[in-house]
Amino acid sequence: MNATDKRQLQKFYLRNGCCRFPDLAQRRRHSRTYKKGYEVRMSAFTQRELSQIRRLLRAAGLPLGSPFRKVNRWIQPVYGKEATEKFAKMFNLGRRNPSARSR
Repeated sequence: MNATDKRQLQKFYLRNGCCRFPDLAQRRRHSRTYKKGYEVRMSAFTQRELSQIRRLLRAAGLPLGSPFRKVNRWIQPVYGKEATEKFAKMFNLGRRNPSARSR
């Protein structure tokens, strides 16, 4: 992945993306009911943006989940521990504050 693609992907992520890591202690305590997993979500306002995001994620070597509509946006998920950790490492995201948004 070249530097320009990396900057574009980071721009999409910082605009309204999120990166989720499971709470492992919670998972141990509530193994049957705690279903949160490793996930990155990128949001696109148009199908053209969705295509760009998908191209950038492929260039980064990340596996793509199936995109889905959510209200007036397209969501492109990336699932899996390895993929989520690779994405977080690429943009120096820590496990304590995995989201681009402050809550």
